[in-house]
Amino acid sequence: MRTPIPAKVLWLATLVVVGLALAGSSQDRAPMLPEGTVLVAALEHSISTVDARPGDEVELRTVHPVRLPDGGSVPVGAIIRGEVTHVQSGRGRSTPELLLRFTTIDITHDRYAIAAVSFHVRGRRPLRTGSALTRGPAGVALGTGGAVATDGRELVLPAGRRLSVRLTAPAVVRYRVLGDQRQVD
Repeated sequence: MRTPIPAKVLWLATLVVVGLALAGSSQDRAPMLPEGTVLVAALEHSISTVDARPGDEVELRTVHPVRLPDGGSVPVGAIIRGEVTHVQSGRGRSTPELLLRFTTIDITHDRYAIAAVSFHVRGRRPLRTGSALTRGPAGVALGTGGAVATDGRELVLPAGRRLSVRLTAPAVVRYRVLGDQRQVD
């Protein structure tokens, strides 16, 4: 003859199973910025090949909200942080270059790791024709940007310059759902 399972044990087992299911589903539904998300942001400070050094901090502030498929949004004013990873002055016969890497985003006082395409800016060298030196056109940004100011020897990314930062991997974050004042975890 089978011994009946006490009601308390059944109740406790049910709670454990439901709790595990809820815990698993909340991890599966973690809000995230999908790979390929493009964040348009403006430089907080100018960067120039004249005085920038590898390791210098770079800050951008988003200028447009980014709407996500689940109804979430990265707000205007989120701070994207990174650093200068390579600088080459245009002095002498060198072509001026800047390489920036973005690694974190601050959304409503919380910081999250991101992986993004490096921002590479390479200028054009002045052209030599005969003995006269003529200046080439403005430098160009490769990858994720447009033309930048240059005098033919140095590059300058002025404060306020908008850059596009494209994520190369998903990033788990917290953000507000549109139409709902609660924060999603």
